[in-house]
Amino acid sequence: MANLGEGKQWIKWSVLIGISLIGAGIFGYAFRLWIVAPSLSSVICLALAASVWIMFTVLKIFLIHRKGIMMTALGFECLLVWAFLPQGLSAFTWSAVIVLFGSIAAGIVRGRKDIENSIKIKFFRTGDKVIPMGVTGVVLFITVYLVGVFNLPGAPIHREAIDLLLKGSEPMISKFIPGFSREK
Repeated sequence: MANLGEGKQWIKWSVLIGISLIGAGIFGYAFRLWIVAPSLSSVICLALAASVWIMFTVLKIFLIHRKGIMMTALGFECLLVWAFLPQGLSAFTWSAVIVLFGSIAAGIVRGRKDIENSIKIKFFRTGDKVIPMGVTGVVLFITVYLVGVFNLPGAPIHREAIDLLLKGSEPMISKFIPGFSREK
């Protein structure tokens, strides 16, 4: 016999996952706009879209208790981001999407462990475990994607967009790639 509360829970999960998918789609679209025509407004739109998507990821940690459902939803969200990318089938594009998925998935796991190991659930403490991983995933996604674009002839990307991103992420990238410099 089905539990009545479980049916309502699935509705709640579906709505939250649907909103999160919309956030991922908006992030993918904003990223495409930034790649094709970089401007201050496209950077602001990209940052807002990433923030909204990460915020709904944090909410999913509190409201969806099944890791399998969260990871499946995250997989679809990352595929939706991939669908907006100009070079959809390159190895660097897939690598970028895998890095994005892995980073956000690691944040989800850390957030769920924090909730499971706490007597009192604190939103901001759990968010502090998830948000840095999500932001790192977004930055690494953009960086890996742009590294791949450097190797593709005729890619629709402007030098200003690359300089803007690499300038801010150069210290973090140099930790993973010794001797990395955007001037090289």
